[in-house]
Amino acid sequence: MEIIGAYIPSRDKSFEKIQRKKKFIKNLGKSFLTYSNDYFRIFCGDFNILEKEHIPHYNFFEKWEYDFYNSLINHGLFDSFRYLNPQKKDYSWVGRTGDGYRYDHCFVSKDLLPFVKECYYLHNPRNERLSDHSAIILKLNL
Repeated sequence: MEIIGAYIPSRDKSFEKIQRKKKFIKNLGKSFLTYSNDYFRIFCGDFNILEKEHIPHYNFFEKWEYDFYNSLINHGLFDSFRYLNPQKKDYSWVGRTGDGYRYDHCFVSKDLLPFVKECYYLHNPRNERLSDHSAIILKLNL
């Protein structure tokens, strides 16, 4: 089994931060092309990206950010939370204005899908101000 944890940099409107995030995503995407699909894979972390169908929709996210989310699916990975909760709105990060974002993800390879039993957000770390993010919990029954 391979477990990959990642923090993808956030960005604002500045050229430098946009380029930093683009470069990180590009290099991370290249690394997926070099991996074998011979074993179970979990890829999780704070991706600072949203699925294109995120509710609510935020206009400031760019196509290349949505494309990265979709590229994970194209590499044979599945969003565990969305797999188990096709319509559920839950957020791992909430801004100062109260807007929610599902930035934290846990993707699994197709061969792990039958073993995914739960995937949910634990909000205590965020609510207790230990972090600005909720934890994502993935439970497998192997």
